[in-house]
Amino acid sequence: MAQEMGVGEAVKCGDEIHRVLFPGIAVHSLDGEEAYVTCAARGASADYPCPRCLIHKSQLHNLTGNFPFHTSREMHKVYKKAIAARTKAEAEEVLKKKGLHKVLNAFWSIANSDPYHASSYDLIHADDLGKWGKHLFVLLKEVLGSMKKNGDYSQNMDKIPHWPGYGNNWKLETMYGKDFNFPKQHAPAHIDYDITHKGATNNYTTRVGEGFQQEVQQAYLQTNFKNVEAQVRLIMTLLLHYLNIIIR
Repeated sequence: MAQEMGVGEAVKCGDEIHRVLFPGIAVHSLDGEEAYVTCAARGASADYPCPRCLIHKSQLHNLTGNFPFHTSREMHKVYKKAIAARTKAEAEEVLKKKGLHKVLNAFWSIANSDPYHASSYDLIHADDLGKWGKHLFVLLKEVLGSMKKNGDYSQNMDKIPHWPGYGNNWKLETMYGKDFNFPKQHAPAHIDYDITHKGATNNYTTRVGEGFQQEVQQAYLQTNFKNVEAQVRLIMTLLLHYLNIIIR
């Protein structure tokens, strides 16, 4: 595909018109850790932790700031500068200022496939599993504590019907410290770009893939834990046949 991405390929489209198409990887549907790997970024503890733009860790709470986007061309130059550095310490300093690992990223050589622009906002990991449990809930506890309402909160939540097989675990307990300079707080700063260039968030959510993992896990639990792959494959095949019968 590398050649077609660079020079294009003549294709007869659905409307019977021939066009020269330039394929590329425009969207990456990833969680945070996967985005760091794809962009060869240093990760959440780096001075510049965002895999997509150059923002200092002290400014991650700032959702309206203007922080420059990384590009394949720019980051490749940084990599080359680090390789040409005279000492390991000098190379490390060059990379740290961009939040980059000394890794030759395969996406840099693929046309129309900039990983920093393809990386996308993911609702399930940024919101559902990120900001609420570790940050907003902690802040809620502090507010309720100052109002002496912790007991009222727990009593009210106990009245909500629980999910079958699970108890109501709504007690206000100590969980995590509160700090809004973290990557998932910064992630919404890119959502305007993503919606404008890639459409609605359901085009790049990881929710579908995560849901499939649950099905595989359920199939795994039905095995005898020996020769697992063959058993899981059989269970999933039978499930698909059953669903086809239901649909028909």
